Amino acid sequence: GGHDAHMASHNLSTQSAFDRTASVLARPLSAGLRYAAEVADFEELAERGIWNVPADEISHISHAEVDKIFDAKCLDQRCPVTPERRLRFHRLMTQQCRGGWFVLRQSGLGKNSVSAICRALRGNDMITHLDLSGNNIGADGARHLSRLLHRHETICVLRLQSANLGDGTSIIVKALEHNETLTALDLSGISGVHR
Repeated sequence: GGHDAHMASHNLSTQSAFDRTASVLARPLSAGLRYAAEVADFEELAERGIWNVPADEISHISHAEVDKIFDAKCLDQRCPVTPERRLRFHRLMTQQCRGGWFVLRQSGLGKNSVSAICRALRGNDMITHLDLSGNNIGADGARHLSRLLHRHETICVLRLQSANLGDGTSIIVKALEHNETLTALDLSGISGVHR
């Protein structure tokens, strides 16, 4: 009796976890995929070719990296970490960061968030457009970006409109002395955003 109740509870919690995950993904999961996901995570399924998604719909940022960026964002904003906020952030990342695009405009990011983003993108050769406009990046965030730009070989468009770079602008420009990939840099302002 007790074992059956525990298994029923486990199956219910697993089912609700899949429902939550399915709501984050770009399309619903088939029953077979849900079963496979009990054994392997979605990144492994994609690597094995079991879960095929067009390249422009794939988020090339892992769930673990998204969690780290979210935790850093909460630290920047000094706000509590809640499951609801985490789920909303995962949805945002799924919508805004796929294919070659990583776009988190006006998302409340600060230096800790930018650091986590740079760690996530360090070995990522799929991202070609990085847009962190309208965030409070500051000089410390610019230092993280400069280290990323110094080594990154696929980012060709960087948008930092109204990103409160301050002295970080010169740090970004200095990093571009060693970058041969970036072809567009936008440091202009966004109407209504005063940074």
